[in-house]
Amino acid sequence: MKKYRTEFDSIGKIKVPGDKYWGASTERSNKYFNIGDFLVRPIVIHSIAIVKKAAAIVNSNNGDLNSKLKKYIIKASEEIIKGKLDDHFPLKVWQTGSGTQTNMNVNEVIANRAIELMGGKLGSKKPVHPNDHVNKSQSTNDVFPSAMHIAIAIKTREKLLPSLKMLEKELGKKSVGCQIFSAGIKNLSTNRLMFFSRLSITSFLIFFRDIIIFGGFLNIILFRLLKIGKRPWKEESARHFCNIIF
Repeated sequence: MKKYRTEFDSIGKIKVPGDKYWGASTERSNKYFNIGDFLVRPIVIHSIAIVKKAAAIVNSNNGDLNSKLKKYIIKASEEIIKGKLDDHFPLKVWQTGSGTQTNMNVNEVIANRAIELMGGKLGSKKPVHPNDHVNKSQSTNDVFPSAMHIAIAIKTREKLLPSLKMLEKELGKKSVGCQIFSAGIKNLSTNRLMFFSRLSITSFLIFFRDIIIFGGFLNIILFRLLKIGKRPWKEESARHFCNIIF
């Protein structure tokens, strides 16, 4: 027989599966927004946990969060970042506009896991509160966009950059190979990128390769992603971001 525990929020009490770390807010969303099968992706959850870890560090440094609470919030956040708690995030992508339920899902899981690590009772919100401590100095309107930037940074490192390296390598091979055929086709005329310049096929491929690798494309991506915001915890998130990319 499945066991439940009673959690509570501003609306009232609700039963939550006893073996899960989420709380009342997540359970209500899971019940009333149970639409389709498409869950919030783990990469987004992991990225939100990076924001939570950064916020705990900054709040503690500012004297707004007990150092002991910071320690366990960070421990719980790191477990999420490593994918150890993926089974505790049941929410679908269909929810209110700002992603509040997902932000609260992460807050509740971190809080309950931290409480467990400290020997407390799940659902008690003591000594770690999901809103007052884990979500301190934050708003979903800040957290979710920052997490999206971090998620993009992770995918940029894991997929985009290796793919561009592969493309660079292949274009380099093609530019060498095209020298064999360029005797019959002397040049290419272009009307936009080259301002009517005349180029050999080899030169064109080399130019295209250099645009992809050394041009503004990656610079635009990195510059845009690094514009995370001015709040102190966002600066800490930006440091995590740079570690992810570089």
